[in-house]
Amino acid sequence: MSLVIKTLGTTAPEGAKKLYRDALVEEGSLFLVDFSNKGTLINFNTSVGSPVFDLSRESSNELGISTQGEITPGVETSLTEGRGVDFNNSESGGDKGIIFSDSLLNYLESNQPHSILIVWLRLNTESDKVGTQVFRTVNGSDASVPNIRLNYQLPSIGPVISFGGASSFNQTLLTEPGDLVQIGIEFKGIGNPVSVYKNGSYLGESSSATGFAPATHWGIGKMEFSAISAAVVYRTLIEDLDVSGRSGLEVMQKDYNYVNAIGEFEGIVKRPFVDNL
Repeated sequence: MSLVIKTLGTTAPEGAKKLYRDALVEEGSLFLVDFSNKGTLINFNTSVGSPVFDLSRESSNELGISTQGEITPGVETSLTEGRGVDFNNSESGGDKGIIFSDSLLNYLESNQPHSILIVWLRLNTESDKVGTQVFRTVNGSDASVPNIRLNYQLPSIGPVISFGGASSFNQTLLTEPGDLVQIGIEFKGIGNPVSVYKNGSYLGESSSATGFAPATHWGIGKMEFSAISAAVVYRTLIEDLDVSGRSGLEVMQKDYNYVNAIGEFEGIVKRPFVDNL
């Protein structure tokens, strides 16, 4: 299926639906990168210093957020056949991944919005190490800020996830190295448990959230922490559900269906990382 757009030099009629760079983006989208989308990486370039673009920037900019990132010096990364960013480095100290600005973090801290974080990842097929860091929020050199955090701690206790200050050690999130998984974490306000999702389905509640705290930057990969990064990350998004009016489960299911080209998205081409390592 192809979409052909003919420019006539006129404006869209009032109330016309906006066209965004990704099917999941709408008002309230704060951040979305998908490394199989050329809009995220120019010509799929993963060299040091290359920019990483937010596919939801037309939506997030309206909320005062700028989330362009950059591949940091010292990182060894490449795209897999399925168009995922492969972080497989064991060096300690400093940022080894893709670093983003503090603009999104300031928005989360100021508004404490009812929001959801979703990430698609695959554990490195050759990794049996403990402390696999996928992403983390940092304040200066302090990597303990619990705003946005996902560590897979194979083969021990499973994943550590945090969004808005709540952590989970949910054994049902465990996957074998090489398995593709979609993980979702929904923040529902300070003092409320967070909801946890996997592969388009609701799993249950985690510990109560403490809220989004001040932070300077965050990134995909290893951010100022000694743990290695041995995961392939394909796609991740953050949405303010207060603005979009969608539920966490709705966004999770739409994202799952879109990636797999099923349900309402049947007939399109599914994302390449579904079938490829």
